[in-house]
Amino acid sequence: PDIVLAQLGNRVQHALRAYSPRDQKLVRASAKAFRPKPGLDVEQAITALAVGEALVSFLDPAGVPVPVERVRVNRPATSMAPISDIEREAIMLADPWRHRYTADEATSRQAFAQRWRAERGLPALPEASEPYQPGDYVKFLPDLSGEPARAGRSWLGMLGNGVLAVGCFWIAAKALL
Repeated sequence: PDIVLAQLGNRVQHALRAYSPRDQKLVRASAKAFRPKPGLDVEQAITALAVGEALVSFLDPAGVPVPVERVRVNRPATSMAPISDIEREAIMLADPWRHRYTADEATSRQAFAQRWRAERGLPALPEASEPYQPGDYVKFLPDLSGEPARAGRSWLGMLGNGVLAVGCFWIAAKALL
């Protein structure tokens, strides 16, 4: 809509082809939307743009559209194909933040858990001698129940059983209604 177009300062126009009088009217309207540049016939340029070319006009720092320019748009410099292990390693080695993280997931998780516990004044965990397994996060959480640990009765287990019971009740209620 014209009311929306009037508020847009940045414009990028690719080629338009005008074969009918109606199309020619649209080209003229598109050409008038740009701030003119001396020496550039915008209406003629819109119909003559090749693949990879565009007419552009952006806002300057003061918010005023700059005169239109005919530009060549570079194709993307990236690939959508998967990268090889060698390319991945090269990217990781070039990363300036690589020293902040370890390559071993188990070591990273344990280091995070140790920092988390230290920040909260909790005792440190013993060093893990075995690799991390899914579900091991329970070992890194503090016991918030205040009770001595009992086999099979952690606060996380009780919470899980409660959620399971509520879910089963909800499913049964939906089936009956």
